[in-house]
Amino acid sequence: MKVEKPVSFENMTKRQELSEKDFVRYADYYANELECVIDDSGFAALQEEIEAIKEEGARLTVGEARAIIEEAAEHAEKFTIKRIFASKYDKEGYLILRNRDFL
Repeated sequence: MKVEKPVSFENMTKRQELSEKDFVRYADYYANELECVIDDSGFAALQEEIEAIKEEGARLTVGEARAIIEEAAEHAEKFTIKRIFASKYDKEGYLILRNRDFL
């Protein structure tokens, strides 16, 4: 499940500020680069993260999107009893990032 990198994200720095829509698109793209996929509940959790960032008065940046996805992927990789009953990977072998993976 390859997500194409939007042209507008070419040559962006970690400090580059993004709109909410582009922040979500970039997070989705970056997750795919890490061989992860965000499920619907993960997108809802990502939206909550965006709201928290905005409430703190911080900017939505490329670096922040990367940090959120890296933390979620690290959390998703950890073993828990709940994971015994639910697959961590989709049919293409990508790690699934769910709402519980976004802290």
